[in-house]
Amino acid sequence: MHLKWIKFGVLLVAPILSARGNLDVIVWEKPIAPGLIYRMENDLGANRMIHVLRAVGTSPVVSIKSELAGRKVYEGEKKGMGFVSEMVKSENAIAAINGDFFPFTGDPLGLMVRNGTLVSLPNSRRAVLAWGPDSSVFGFARFNGTVEVESGNPIEINGMNEDCPDNRVVLNTPDAGLSLCKFTCVTAVLKVDGEKIGPSTQVSATVTSV
Repeated sequence: MHLKWIKFGVLLVAPILSARGNLDVIVWEKPIAPGLIYRMENDLGANRMIHVLRAVGTSPVVSIKSELAGRKVYEGEKKGMGFVSEMVKSENAIAAINGDFFPFTGDPLGLMVRNGTLVSLPNSRRAVLAWGPDSSVFGFARFNGTVEVESGNPIEINGMNEDCPDNRVVLNTPDAGLSLCKFTCVTAVLKVDGEKIGPSTQVSATVTSV
């Protein structure tokens, strides 16, 4: 069977945020690399401390990327999970931020895009941070995706790189490493025609086995 295409769409909606100034806030900043500043805010009124990494402009030596601890969702016994300090060492990074929560399977509980490829779909109750060469946005994302075969109606994609629920369709990519399901299920192996499965894309694939 040949799939005409697999369509994906991700829409990011930014909320309107407002904040009031607080005279009881102590701010301390330290440059740690060209274009990257560490910032600490100590809010005495709310009894809280905030740690921030602030990227300023473009830098030839600093780039920002998202990564999984094990580089795959289901990697090994740790299910792709690990300490942030371990990720800093393995990636030879300057700094890192723990970006998401996850279930026991290791799938990020929210939208994740790595090197232009979708790794995990958005959660309507969890905000995401998206950035590009010139700007960034913080908001909520929505996903819609379908599989269209040579004949028949489009099939809705309900999840990506996660444990497949009963009577649902989950797409697992090489970023997952394998397919998981608690129930009796049908697994189709697809050969994608050399294209990234990224946001707002349409790719073609061939079913190689079922």
